[in-house]
Amino acid sequence: MASLDSLSFRGCTSLEYFPHVVGKMDALDYISIDGTAIKELPPSIGNLSGLRYLYMHSCTSLRELPSSLFMLPNLETLDFGGVHPQNRKSWMKLMQDTEPIICSYYMKKLLLMNCGLLDEELHLILNRFRNLQELHLSSNDFVSLPECIKECTNLWGLEVSDCKRLRDIPELPTKLRRIEAANCTSFTAESLDNLYSQAKKELLNLIIIVPATTFPDWFNYCGEGDTLCFRVRGSLPRGILAFEVAGKANRSKEQTFPVFMSINGVGLVRHDFDELKQDHYDKWHIQAQQGNLLLLDGFIQSTEEEQKHLNKFMGMDWNEVRIQVVTDSPDTSVKWGVYVYKGTNMENVQFIKSSHNASTPSLSLPNYEPPKKLLRTN
Repeated sequence: MASLDSLSFRGCTSLEYFPHVVGKMDALDYISIDGTAIKELPPSIGNLSGLRYLYMHSCTSLRELPSSLFMLPNLETLDFGGVHPQNRKSWMKLMQDTEPIICSYYMKKLLLMNCGLLDEELHLILNRFRNLQELHLSSNDFVSLPECIKECTNLWGLEVSDCKRLRDIPELPTKLRRIEAANCTSFTAESLDNLYSQAKKELLNLIIIVPATTFPDWFNYCGEGDTLCFRVRGSLPRGILAFEVAGKANRSKEQTFPVFMSINGVGLVRHDFDELKQDHYDKWHIQAQQGNLLLLDGFIQSTEEEQKHLNKFMGMDWNEVRIQVVTDSPDTSVKWGVYVYKGTNMENVQFIKSSHNASTPSLSLPNYEPPKKLLRTN
């Protein structure tokens, strides 16, 4: 057993007891007990000095966590989502009973979705885990994100979707690259402004998902239809693209839409999208949910080096750029907006009114033929 490096009891709904750990085990770095009926973790779990990933999602019989867990020197991912306070000791009490000195330094990813978290609990958690990189808090009950979140200076991913009571968003860490706040229906105008100000910081590869009200008034251009078309002279500008997809489909269901982009009729090939997942060589995707607005940094989400490479293929005079969202239903419409970052010479950018509009049936994916010529951007 000394060489065991992973252990999974996931989905073992009859499993009620976690075995005691006899002696030090530094090879085991992954444990999943998701969905089990385990009632407690033994204090001897502190012997798992090499443990890096611990998943306990929906362990509704688990009432508390031993203090030795928070002293593990290498634990960097902890998932305790789906466990409500009526089934467990409150996070307030849990944090007060433990001293996560070492763990608070190494913890990178914390998943506490659907835990019934309230404001005081969240404040205490963020004060203890200052070095987080990802924080998943969807479907909780807090009203405000605490001011101390800005002190989590390494945080790049924040998810608060479906937090129906969430109203207030303070100043956020400058390294944030992905913010998911879909279906947060209680947002104040100031909270939305704080999220939008994050977008205007010109951060590479930033993605923000917020409830759709209206497009921000600081956008340069807004339109409706399946195709965004503009002309650019010199080099591609950097900026923000925003999409809102509407239709008769289930508003609560996330849908995925292919997006094609071309410059002067030459199709672009992208290979490095993360959440904008690519499953074919000539298209990328947006994942949209009706009633929400998706904001993306950059027209092609490229690094500066890739942008320089791409500019080599542009003509000396005006170049036509087309971005098309392909939907599979005539009842689905797309609204979009564009913001070009400050410092861009707007004399070199011309937006063209799309020939498509909301009443025009969108192209169906099976019949769409992307450009024959393809341009690799990396």
